[in-house]
Amino acid sequence: MKSAGVTSIATAVTSVAVPDTGAQTGPAVLGPGDVPVALTVNGKRVDLKIEPRVTLLDALRTRADLTGNKRVCDRGTCGACTMIVDGRTVYACSTLAIEAQGKRIRTVEGLSSGNALHPVQQAFCDVDALMCGFC
Repeated sequence: MKSAGVTSIATAVTSVAVPDTGAQTGPAVLGPGDVPVALTVNGKRVDLKIEPRVTLLDALRTRADLTGNKRVCDRGTCGACTMIVDGRTVYACSTLAIEAQGKRIRTVEGLSSGNALHPVQQAFCDVDALMCGFC
């Protein structure tokens, strides 16, 4: 009796089906290392290699040298990191860069036309303002 029970348990344990990884559904796993991310910023393509957890603000400030938008509160409340993504304002400190792929991103640098500053940019220069003023 004891040997029959052990044999049936051993058979059950060794015959467990392994799931077919090719049949899994859902998004592909990315990371934890750098992955390629292509962004359209101020009408230009920006190709980056970043970790999936990098915010849009960090990606553009530290990897693309677009430093007009600032990190101030890091909680999405002050507006210093505000960017326009597909016509809507977003807090870039709480938006993942990988989620902005395929969307049009406009930063404070994108307001100007050539060498002429946008009136908002000029006003901030005139009064020596502390933040970007984009919000």
